[in-house]
Amino acid sequence: METLAKFKLHVKANNKVPIDQFDDVYLLRFLRARKFDLQKTIKMWDDFIDWRVKHKIDDCRVTFTLN
Repeated sequence: METLAKFKLHVKANNKVPIDQFDDVYLLRFLRARKFDLQKTIKMWDDFIDWRVKHKIDDCRVTFTLN
């Protein structure tokens, strides 16, 4: 699981969102999707995180209210 360890280092070093919600199983999904190619996985992850930031996904939990 050397690739997972390297990927986790990237995720922690470049976090733009709370990363406590992303466990090893979650991160492995990204690695599997790119057949454990670390560079492709990092690109996919960074695009995913940029999308979350752009659409303020993590703010939904804070601003959501029931009527």
